Amino acid sequence: MTPLDRPRSLLRAAAAALLALLAVPAAAAESPPAPYYSVHLATAGSKAKALEALKALAGEPAARAEKRKSGYLIRFGAWAERAEAESAHQRYRAKFADARVIQIENPVDWLMADGSIVTVPGSKNAGPADTTPTDTTPVAEAVAKPARPEPPAPAPPVAVDEDAFRAAAQRLDGEVRRWVEAGVARADGYTYAMDVAPLLLYAALRRDAELYARLYDAALPLIVTGDGAAAGFVLWRTKSGSDPEVSGSAEALWLARALWAGHRLLRRPDDRALALRVVDGYSRHARGDQGAWHVAKYYAFGTQTLASLSLLPSYHPDFMEETEPFAGGRAKGIARRSYALLQRAVTPSRLLVPLIQPSLNDVLPGIGVNLYAPNGVVALEDSCAAAEGALRGVPQLAKNVLAFAADGSRRDANGRLYAYFHRRDGRPVGQQPLGSSGVACLARIAVAQKDSRSLPALKAMLLGDLRVLADSPQSVSAPLYAAGPMLLSAEALGAL
Repeated sequence: MTPLDRPRSLLRAAAAALLALLAVPAAAAESPPAPYYSVHLATAGSKAKALEALKALAGEPAARAEKRKSGYLIRFGAWAERAEAESAHQRYRAKFADARVIQIENPVDWLMADGSIVTVPGSKNAGPADTTPTDTTPVAEAVAKPARPEPPAPAPPVAVDEDAFRAAAQRLDGEVRRWVEAGVARADGYTYAMDVAPLLLYAALRRDAELYARLYDAALPLIVTGDGAAAGFVLWRTKSGSDPEVSGSAEALWLARALWAGHRLLRRPDDRALALRVVDGYSRHARGDQGAWHVAKYYAFGTQTLASLSLLPSYHPDFMEETEPFAGGRAKGIARRSYALLQRAVTPSRLLVPLIQPSLNDVLPGIGVNLYAPNGVVALEDSCAAAEGALRGVPQLAKNVLAFAADGSRRDANGRLYAYFHRRDGRPVGQQPLGSSGVACLARIAVAQKDSRSLPALKAMLLGDLRVLADSPQSVSAPLYAAGPMLLSAEALGAL
């Protein structure tokens, strides 16, 4: 709060207290301009029930019911500072199960206990939900349909030399085969799941049995065998003689998809059973924590516990829906829950919040935190990963992401998309450009959506990445990790 804001806050608090003490008729009270903080207590199904509920709030400042689409919302207070609302909230936490502090940005008129109506500046009766926090407030997003954005600024026209693109893709394909033949372990001696699994999927899609067999042999040690609690888990990384460290749910999805494609396209019957074993292991990463279902990012073997957070790449409901009939009981319902979670993660910018972390409810009790954008920042690549995983079930996610990326204001001076953006208005955050795997993901969903307008610019970015990796693999910390997503995109684009 600035020194200029402080007197205004004190005046608001004093006015609210004075009105309560003098019992000034509610209709004569003037509501403050939004945004402001209030305490939400309950929802009433009718006006009569709302008026009855308000009797219990006699003496509370700005006690009212707000008529919105979900019913009459029982609330009180209109404070400029959250701390004042938090203090008032403590008195009602034990009395109302739904009691929580909210920030109101879209006000509606107030129904007071005496039946009068207070007209609120800028109000729209039965308007939209009003719990959207400021950019720095770590509160759950609850936006199934984002606000309609301004028309995007058109990106500059881009011409792509198709022959050059095809040549670059074929050259990287040849380089990758040389690298795989020499071994897939990195300099530290570890084989990483995300170096192997996307390339294994690429080999299956290419129906290249020789490349698939080489990568399959490298992938097998990453899958936990036996009948223990971790059976079917996919390790983040492994090397001979090392103990398991952590599993990865995103890694499991990639490897299961690759094995499933190997079964279907290369007629490898044993790979079907192995894919379903990995699906079962992935399913054991799913959990209900503090009333919020999610798929944990990893399992730590040292502590034998699942992580308390989840990220968007840990969801691929299209694939889970395809395999659910064959995978057994643990996988049942994961696709449906994943679709619903991803839809709830959409922000006003049309990108998705990157974190699902129910444990934040311990830190901020009573406000239902589980979907979270740290500092109000969302990641374009993670949003694309979620959209790619739900292309069949929720195609609107991909349309949203592609429309967002088509805005020329979201690129740097070199025409490269930025990586991070504000969740509300989509303004770039920082200068970091989108990585090659993010560009590759956008290209794949553009192909799937038949979005011919987005493809030229994406192919131009991808062409540069293909050339850099093929020409200077030493400049990239993990060449195989970078190569898999790009070759999958080149395959989708028909360049191979």
